[in-house]
Amino acid sequence: MNIYNSFAVKTKANKATQLQEAYKIEGVPSFGINGLYYTDGSLAGSNEKALQVINYLCDQIRKIKI
Repeated sequence: MNIYNSFAVKTKANKATQLQEAYKIEGVPSFGINGLYYTDGSLAGSNEKALQVINYLCDQIRKIKI
C-alpha cells in the first residue's frame, strides 16, 4: 500500500491521465506515436490495420530522425 500511495506512483498516474486526455482516448487498444500521431482500431478500420498504420508511422519517423 505504501508503494501504491507513493508520490512516484501518483505522479505517473497523473501523467497517464494527461496523455489520455491529450490524445482524446476513448477506448483500448489505442496508440500514441511519438507524441505526434494517434490511432486505434476504430480509426484504422480494425486492430490489425491499426498495427499496420503504427508500423508505417514508426518507419516514417525513423527515416526523419536518421
